[in-house]
Amino acid sequence: IPILRVRLNWHSKVLWLRDMKQEKIDFKVHEMCNLEEVHKDVMNKIYDSTEGPLWCVRLFSNTTKDTEENVETSRDDKSDCVHKYVVLFGWHHSLTDGTSNMVICKHFLHLLNSVLGGEVIDDNIQLGYIADHEETNELVAMQKRELKDDPESLKSKLNVIYNIGKEPSLFLKAYPPPKGVEPETLYLLYDLGRDYSKLFFDRCKTEGVTVHTAFCGIVNAAIVELMQEAGIGSDSFDIDARHAINHRPFWKNKTSDSLGCHIGGMHFVMNTPKNVRETLWTYIKEYHSSFYNKLQNGGVFESAVLDKMNFISSGINPKTMFDTPMIPGTFYQISNMGNIDKILTGLGQYVKVSDIARTSSIHHWDNIVLHLLQTFQGSLKYSMIYDATRMTKETAQIYMDRIFSILKESL
Repeated sequence: IPILRVRLNWHSKVLWLRDMKQEKIDFKVHEMCNLEEVHKDVMNKIYDSTEGPLWCVRLFSNTTKDTEENVETSRDDKSDCVHKYVVLFGWHHSLTDGTSNMVICKHFLHLLNSVLGGEVIDDNIQLGYIADHEETNELVAMQKRELKDDPESLKSKLNVIYNIGKEPSLFLKAYPPPKGVEPETLYLLYDLGRDYSKLFFDRCKTEGVTVHTAFCGIVNAAIVELMQEAGIGSDSFDIDARHAINHRPFWKNKTSDSLGCHIGGMHFVMNTPKNVRETLWTYIKEYHSSFYNKLQNGGVFESAVLDKMNFISSGINPKTMFDTPMIPGTFYQISNMGNIDKILTGLGQYVKVSDIARTSSIHHWDNIVLHLLQTFQGSLKYSMIYDATRMTKETAQIYMDRIFSILKESL
């Protein structure tokens, strides 16, 4: 897999992917009881970017049903496999995105089954390819030209971006950050289950919306209710979020095995009434219409242009921007991979995948919380990733519980 053999290196003031001088594999085996501790280490891992590797693997063995439940893995696993393991992959985000990670997992599962089946592996066959950013750069350049053709609109949009990072999110006023805690990323996992997932998917289809926009509408409803309960009064709230958008569907040359980090963040603001739950699906349909109007008109590439312009005008140095805590101006970030069965079915003759959970390190970024979701084998899998310096464990649990309470009651 070519992307797993590279490192980062500067050349003529440009950061390049280069082949490692010597191929290395960072692989360790642990007992299952150490999963949470090792997971924490991997999420805080500093990779040797100049030498590589920019990824690691941790294998957890001796899994029993009791330990599975204790560490919240295999959330909906009813399989009768004789041997159960947890495989934890860690990737430097400059190397891969969620799509690349699933492609790598697909090849990993295939190779495991091939070896156990007695096949001889041909090392000359390359699995996947490193896709460049040329098409993405062209789309960004096109948006830049369009923005510059309308100076007044450009100025207005830049002001919005500038103000996002000027004041902390209103959510932090409602739920103040904890004091005296060490910076770290924490997470909660939730499996909606196949039955509720089917009801939710069917309702989305009936209403003519996507799972993504429906889920975002429900998250917004949860936020509005929680803020009102904390004493923040208003007839409506502008809920600003940053959505991780896959660039690949916008390319002319689409292939299934493109590797690399090909995502961008699209800012999207939706005015949300205080009593939104009373007309939730009407609100979701409005959200859906506005969101996809922006997305289909190049919104993710426009955001890339505006973010870079804001960096320059604000004097932000990308090389040092993570050295000090950043102001979290948005309410949340969200990444939805959709139905990953299209990439990774999880099936195999000897080895199969029973569950997938995604996490990401966010405590160096301008994040309060990151919502990660994907559908795997008919069930919606969710991870709430939050910054321990900006949200307490109690608030995170209440927040997640409210999301799924609203979701289930809406069906």
